[in-house]
Amino acid sequence: MAEWMRGRRRGVVGVDGRDLFVLVLAVTVCVATRTSEAAFTNFAKTSRSNNGITTMSSGGQSSSDAVFNIRTFGAHGNGASDDTKAFLAAWAKACKSGGVATVLVPSGYSFVLGSNTQFVGKGCTSKIVVQVDGNILGPGDKSKWQNAKSASAAWMQFTDCKDVTIQGTGTLDARGQSFWPSGNGGPIGIRFLRGTNIAVLGVTIKNTPQVSVKLNFCNGGLIQGVSIINPADSPNTDGIHLQTNVYNVQILDCIIKTGDDCISIGTGTHNVIIRNILCGPGHGISIGSLGNKGLLACVSDIDISQVTFVGTLAGCRIKTCAGGKGKAARISYRDIKVEGVKYPIHIDQYYCGKGTKSENVILDQIEFYNIKGTAAKGQIPPVYLDCAAPGCTNVRLQNVQIDYAPGAYCSNSYGTYGGVMHPAGCLQYKLNSQSRSAPGCGV
Repeated sequence: MAEWMRGRRRGVVGVDGRDLFVLVLAVTVCVATRTSEAAFTNFAKTSRSNNGITTMSSGGQSSSDAVFNIRTFGAHGNGASDDTKAFLAAWAKACKSGGVATVLVPSGYSFVLGSNTQFVGKGCTSKIVVQVDGNILGPGDKSKWQNAKSASAAWMQFTDCKDVTIQGTGTLDARGQSFWPSGNGGPIGIRFLRGTNIAVLGVTIKNTPQVSVKLNFCNGGLIQGVSIINPADSPNTDGIHLQTNVYNVQILDCIIKTGDDCISIGTGTHNVIIRNILCGPGHGISIGSLGNKGLLACVSDIDISQVTFVGTLAGCRIKTCAGGKGKAARISYRDIKVEGVKYPIHIDQYYCGKGTKSENVILDQIEFYNIKGTAAKGQIPPVYLDCAAPGCTNVRLQNVQIDYAPGAYCSNSYGTYGGVMHPAGCLQYKLNSQSRSAPGCGV
């Protein structure tokens, strides 16, 4: 295993000079979908306490200094009346209450939350837990969504929030199906903008118009025990997207079914652990795309392990655009199971179209370790490393065993391979290539 990943495998991510300790439950990831889902449903729910994360029993409510039940603020919960004002009123009270405050969405009710609902954390004196035990419903038909075509549109957005947790046993159903036929996307499901120490725990999120959960400019986060459900033919419905300048995030013990990437990682993302994920349908777990339209892209220290991909388009995927600038380094895919996946291992440095460009995003220190299972018949070999000159460096392939593997393809790919290899390794052997730097990245 690569030396540069050893320090990442201790399960701890640093946040603002502190250690964010997480108890990761020991759960075997099964290849069979039904077995895997049954295993994942029993994860303990967790809640934020003081400066860390503490476990709580399933269905329980976090210990709070104050509880603000949205029914007390006029929410009907009948699945038809708009309860947005009640949500915002409860949030405003919780925000100023001090200590740990809970906004309670009680069980037994279905509450309608309007589009573009803004939960603002600036000026809050509390650590807020949004306890979702009931159901939260989106507006319904796209005619009821406001500013739906805006690039910033979201069903709900948490802005400038610190120490905010969304947790519970309930369902957040965006009811965004009416956006899918056009193929043009729509509002984000849940967006965190400029968040610090945010968490999403235990809930089910489904039927989002576009990406289900998106993080922008966030430092410190935990997404654990969450189920994200969108059908395979729902366009652009990435499960979790770490979009821009996201640091110190863990994504653990989740089931993700979607019409795009189960998890996608954008530029400026650093220090991420992804572990115990069941992905499928979907397009895999992707780094990128990076460097579109010649933009600078910097990504580092991404540790992905114990993932099962079932019937997905891709599994372990890195995609960049020719002509892009920057660098992605120290990326590891380990202990991966694939079942009927078209492209289990895929690096595509021409994702935005073929072309000869003098500058490309540098890919360095990329590890694919212990990748096993079956591939579905695709247009390209199941192991496909298509790197642009001057090439991907310090790539490591080890213990790759994929049935239905007629061959492997490597272009401008330099590194080493070992252990049992099926298909046979195709890297151009080069041990410990000198890492290239990228101006503006510091990776």
